[in-house]
Amino acid sequence: MWYSHYLSQQSSVELQTFFREVSSRIEKSDLDNDIIEEDEVYYVVQRTTSVKNRSDFKSLKIDYLSSDTKFRSLESKHKWIYIEYIDYLEIVPKYGWVNKKYLKRLEK
Repeated sequence: MWYSHYLSQQSSVELQTFFREVSSRIEKSDLDNDIIEEDEVYYVVQRTTSVKNRSDFKSLKIDYLSSDTKFRSLESKHKWIYIEYIDYLEIVPKYGWVNKKYLKRLEK
C-alpha cells in the first residue's frame, strides 16, 4: 500500500531513477552471482517454506521464502539451516532458520 502511495507522489523521472537504482542493487547481489566461493554453501527452496527466528518448529515465523529462492547457508543444526537471503523489496539481507526438508543444495 505504501508503495502505491509512493508511486503516485513521484514524477516519472524520479521513478525511473528509483527503479534503476533498485535493479542495479539486485544485480550486484552476491546471492545471484554464478561465482560461488569454495567455503560457501548455497541452497534453493523447492517448496514455499517459512523462515523462523529459532531452529524449532514452534518458534516464531518471521518470513516466507517462495520456491526457487536462492540463499546462502551460514550454519547448520540438525535438520535446520541458518540462512542469509535478500529481501528484494527493501534490498537488505535478512537472516533466519529454515528446515532442510524443503531445500535443495546447489552444486558448485
